[in-house]
Amino acid sequence: MTDFVLVHGAFHGGWCWDALAERLVARGHRVFAPTLAGCAERADEDHAPISLETHIAEITALIIEHGLREIVLVGHSLGGMVVTAVADRCRDAIAQLVYLDAFVPSSGEAARDYIPGELYEPALQAVHRLGRRTSLPVIFPPAKFVRLEGAERDAFMARLTPHPFLCFVEPVFLAHPPVVHRTFLFCEGIPFGLFDHFAEAARTDSAWHYHSLPTAHDAMIEAPGLLADLLTVN
Repeated sequence: MTDFVLVHGAFHGGWCWDALAERLVARGHRVFAPTLAGCAERADEDHAPISLETHIAEITALIIEHGLREIVLVGHSLGGMVVTAVADRCRDAIAQLVYLDAFVPSSGEAARDYIPGELYEPALQAVHRLGRRTSLPVIFPPAKFVRLEGAERDAFMARLTPHPFLCFVEPVFLAHPPVVHRTFLFCEGIPFGLFDHFAEAARTDSAWHYHSLPTAHDAMIEAPGLLADLLTVN
């Protein structure tokens, strides 16, 4: 049995892992897929004080509270910022660190550092339209996330919620070299555009495990069976 800790990205919640978690549990594993502060069913929480550190501390506390060891820690999209810092603080608990179409930050860098200006400036404008710099509304079209049509697409988009803004601009600070066992899973079916650089760096570095998936960004929704196979290959 392996313990999986699954960390969602921006605009999502723990719900996005449901289909994957079901398959992992059916194979005899335990799954922890919390919703981070200010997201999904927690969207009504005050976003102003919620930062990247808030989310890092939540996942760190979960690992400590449950005494987890030899875990597979998975970060999707913006969740890559979170799991990088968690792995730095909980090194002895990590068996495998997995980036699912995610940011792979260096120390001192924020998600903002990786977002091109032509995407970031409209995002800032969207923040200002809300009248406060606390939440980033969903600014990407459905096709960037998952290949669904009609009512299914509309239902998916309805579940997305604004994300605490500080999570995009607060840097991550690391005290140690990266953990040894790292995997990058690149969603190449419809590339999101923000993660190609990280995918290419992992693909060409023998220190990484690398796989590509023929899906859009939310592989855990579009192809949970394939993702479960990749996560349990070892």
